[in-house]
Amino acid sequence: MADRSDPVPVPDEPEHLARQRRQGHRLASGRSALHQGRVFPAAAVGGLLRRYRVDVFWLWRVELCAARPRRPCARPNRHLRERDKKGQLVAPDVEAWFQADKAGGNPHIIAQWAAAHNSLAQGWITGDSTHGAYVDAWAKAHDDLVKDWIKKNPTTPQPKASDLAALFFETFSNDHPGMFPSSVTNTGADGKPVTNIEPVNSGSDIQSIFFDMWRADHPDVALNDVPGDLVTASASGLDPDITLANAEFQLDRVAAKSADDEKLKADDVRKEIEGILEKIAYAPRGGLIGEKLVNVLDVNLEPH
Repeated sequence: MADRSDPVPVPDEPEHLARQRRQGHRLASGRSALHQGRVFPAAAVGGLLRRYRVDVFWLWRVELCAARPRRPCARPNRHLRERDKKGQLVAPDVEAWFQADKAGGNPHIIAQWAAAHNSLAQGWITGDSTHGAYVDAWAKAHDDLVKDWIKKNPTTPQPKASDLAALFFETFSNDHPGMFPSSVTNTGADGKPVTNIEPVNSGSDIQSIFFDMWRADHPDVALNDVPGDLVTASASGLDPDITLANAEFQLDRVAAKSADDEKLKADDVRKEIEGILEKIAYAPRGGLIGEKLVNVLDVNLEPH
């Protein structure tokens, strides 16, 4: 197994810094063991517990915008897309509604969205360089539409890509009904990944950007509130902590899966994992601010 001994302690070091240093040391030890072939890849990244698969806690949150740090294309929504009645994710419902391309009884969902939320449409363009380049290329291919736009907006004789947001999405909606331009990564001829903007009718962009519009069309659907960090992302996307409330929200699913894998009673597994969470949970700044947190790596390394 990988050497998981802690580094030499630093006198008077704040606990939160010591925790980060221990975590970095353990990750480095795991990577070293992986390179030497002494552990399975999952174990090297804190993946496998000796007994229970606590690693199936969702450390990475439901991204609001195409698996990237938060951009201004969608507002955080603390409703996990889940229905009370059946406990099912509501994401497929959002996608099916989007594919029908009708909101509020009118066609062309993304054109409606861009017209009603121009700043969000502009944010989609400016938030990613590939999006801006895509709209620039579209503008060159639709010179007649751009010239007509300039006539209607004489104070902007040289529009930027973001200035054309509403026009771009209106045209895209007409050309690709029930679709949205999203980043799609494929394997190129040289075997390397290539990312392009392509029309899609499913995925995280659609689920997050158009959730509020779907909700307006379905006001009577009951949704569960969930911990906010389950539906948002940290700035780096590498934050190892989730809130204790987040972990407890997932506890039944984790316990059921672990019990099924280990052929044990779910209630017994749940109690043991719950005990691990209570032991590992800590409050930032000694409990002066924020909610209790759980370091998922520490949970995975906890002996039991």
